[in-house]
Amino acid sequence: MTEEKRTFDNGSIEGFVARDPEYNASGTALSFSIPIAGRWDREAQAREDATVWVRVVAFSGLAEAIADNIRKGDLVRVSGTFQAHSWTTRDGEERTDLEMVASSVCKKLLPAKKKPQRVKEQGSDLPF
Repeated sequence: MTEEKRTFDNGSIEGFVARDPEYNASGTALSFSIPIAGRWDREAQAREDATVWVRVVAFSGLAEAIADNIRKGDLVRVSGTFQAHSWTTRDGEERTDLEMVASSVCKKLLPAKKKPQRVKEQGSDLPF
């Protein structure tokens, strides 16, 4: 099995967290995955429907903040450096994983499905 690692420029992705973030076996890195929907093929003038899975990895303080605040189903925006890991399986198949080493993760809020109702003020017992 041969492995190759390539690092790309910084970038950002946005999507829904596919599984709860998990620490690796040694507890030094935390990861979760985000599916990115197909892309527009300019030459064919059509949408490619393949889904690309991006594994997001975070370290130290950022990893702790993610563990405390991010869950499966949350909409997040992640900025960081892309890395591609390519390898050949024992069967001779070429495989590639896309990974982003996160420098920041922002949880995005979705609009409420119901409009909040106002609570009528009852009395003047409020201390302020």
